[in-house]
Amino acid sequence: MYAGRTRLRVALRPRFFFNIGKLAIGWYIGSQGLDSTYGAAASVVVLLIWVYNSAQIVLFGAELTHVLGSDTRHQA
Repeated sequence: MYAGRTRLRVALRPRFFFNIGKLAIGWYIGSQGLDSTYGAAASVVVLLIWVYNSAQIVLFGAELTHVLGSDTRHQA
């Protein structure tokens, strides 16, 4: 049963970080006048930042799953 709870915690952590990133990007887009400073190029920059952050969160989740998964195998 311990491994099931560990998997649930590991699955929820990247989801939490993904939602924080989503809120941060939404706040940035909502609070900035993107068209006033950079025009259409600002949309491309925000999209690239979103893709980069999403990839980092996925990789962090995979690493966390690996580390916590290897810890539970040694405890049994």
